[in-house]
Amino acid sequence: MLYNPRLFIDGKENFDLKSYTITYPGTNQLNNAKIQLTDPVLDGNTLFGKIVELYTNCGSENNIPTFRGIIKVVNTSDTEISLNCLDVRAYISGNDGKKINFDELNNYDGFSISQYLKSYIEQEINTKDRTFIGTDMLSDTKKCSNMTGVRGQFSVLDAAVQRLDESFDDDDDEPLRYIFDVVEGPLYSNLVLRKQRLLTEKPSLSLSLRDGIASFNYKRRPSPQDILITNSENDLSTNIKLSGANHGPFSATLQGKFQDTSSARNAGILELKKLQQEIDEIGIEITRGYDIGLESLVFVNVDNDEIDGIHRVVGKTITGSNMNMKVNLNLNKRPVKVSQYLSKA
Repeated sequence: MLYNPRLFIDGKENFDLKSYTITYPGTNQLNNAKIQLTDPVLDGNTLFGKIVELYTNCGSENNIPTFRGIIKVVNTSDTEISLNCLDVRAYISGNDGKKINFDELNNYDGFSISQYLKSYIEQEINTKDRTFIGTDMLSDTKKCSNMTGVRGQFSVLDAAVQRLDESFDDDDDEPLRYIFDVVEGPLYSNLVLRKQRLLTEKPSLSLSLRDGIASFNYKRRPSPQDILITNSENDLSTNIKLSGANHGPFSATLQGKFQDTSSARNAGILELKKLQQEIDEIGIEITRGYDIGLESLVFVNVDNDEIDGIHRVVGKTITGSNMNMKVNLNLNKRPVKVSQYLSKA
C-alpha cells in the first residue's frame, strides 16, 4: 500500500516529516498530534501558534486533512524537531483558551449550549476574513440544555462541557450522552456535538480476525456493588446498592448538583449500572475503516464472548511515517438498561 503523508504549516508544505501520532481521546478531551521533523535547523520559535494540517494519504490522496490543529509545544534536539499540536478547540479550552467570567450582569442565561458557543465563536474567535472554528454543524441536545445559572470563571468550552455533562437523553431504555468533537473540512475545522448511538442500531463497520482486525486486547476492572452520591447543593449523601457481578465489596462515588433526593438517586443508578455493565478497556488494531469517527458503532467478532458484539468507538490513535501506518481503536460496550431500576427509585 502507498503511504504518502503530507504536512502543511500555515499553508506551506513541509517536506521534513519523519513520523506522527494522532490521538482522539474522546470524552470531550482535545484531539492531539505529535509530529517529528528531520530539520533541526528550523527555528522552533517561529512555529508557536501556527496551524498545521496533516494528510495521512494512506492508499490515496486526501482532499481533507486527517488532523488540523495549533502548534502548542516545540521541542528541538540536534537531529529533529518535535511538535505537539491540539485541535482548534484549544482556542476556547484549557489554560490558554479564551475565558469568560459569568456573573449576574454578563452571562448567557437563556442560551442553549450550542447557541452560546455559536454566539461567542462568531463574535470573538472568527473574523470576517478567516474562520478558525466552524459552527454551522453545531446542533442542540434533544432535551434542550441551556446556560442559565452558570456563574464563575471558565474557559469558553469548559463552561459548555460542564453543563453538557448534566445532559443526556433518557427516552430510550439506554441513556445516551453527548460529547463535543471536531470534524475536519477542506478549509477549516467544524465544532460538532455528537450523541451516543443506541447499541441496537446498525453498526458503521463490521470487523473480524479474518477481515479487518490485526490484533485485540481487553481489560475488565472489578464491578462496584454500591455508589455513594453526594449532592453539592446541600452536602447530603445517599448510598445505593444494586445486584450485579459478584467481584467483591467494591464501591464508586458520584458528586453533583441535584434538585432533590430522587434526582440524585436516579443519577446514581444510571452511573452504577454503567460501571457494572461495561468492559473498561477494549483495544483493536484495524486494517480497514480508518476514517471511522468517535461514537460510531462497530461490530466485532473475535470468537470471544466477552468482546463479540456491537461497541462504541470511544478513542482512536493513528501512528505513521512514510513507510507505514497503524490505526488502533478503543472500544466500550455500555449496554445500560435502567428503566426497570428507575421505576423502583
